[in-house]
Amino acid sequence: MSIKPLIVLLAVVVTFTAFVFAQNIYTTLIIEGKNGMNAFLLRSGDSIELSFIHSVELSRWVEIYEVRPNGLILKKAMTKSFGWGLPYSGNFSFEDDWMVFRMNRTFKKLEISISDLNDYTLKIEGKIIKLDSFGDFITLKPEGGLMPWIYQKLRKSFFMKENFLDGKQS
Repeated sequence: MSIKPLIVLLAVVVTFTAFVFAQNIYTTLIIEGKNGMNAFLLRSGDSIELSFIHSVELSRWVEIYEVRPNGLILKKAMTKSFGWGLPYSGNFSFEDDWMVFRMNRTFKKLEISISDLNDYTLKIEGKIIKLDSFGDFITLKPEGGLMPWIYQKLRKSFFMKENFLDGKQS
């Protein structure tokens, strides 16, 4: 066997091993609504911050989620107001003028009905995303690994003008 095929084989094995290893490290967070979608590649275990105005209390509510390949884990929720429609029990403390509820609830995805009143924003790695730009009903969904991110980026690049899969204009 000559050295050239051996080098090619070794390169394929190393690339495949690196790709499989990366699948366990990264999670793709997909934001999708009727006005479009976006995908963010995050390290599994990274945190995101969902912020909105509570519809009953009319005060800012902040939720911190840990991103995992199999779901979003709500780690804590914070507010400066306390009343109807808010939790009344659990692991609760005051921190820097915020009432903080610590928890460990897993969601496969979040489906959010957006309105002008609620001012939903998502903070990912310091970047603030206004969720109303995606439409009045959105889904936040984590998917494990690099492949969903690569697929969404290719889909967005190649099918921006026309969706060739169903023949509709985007």
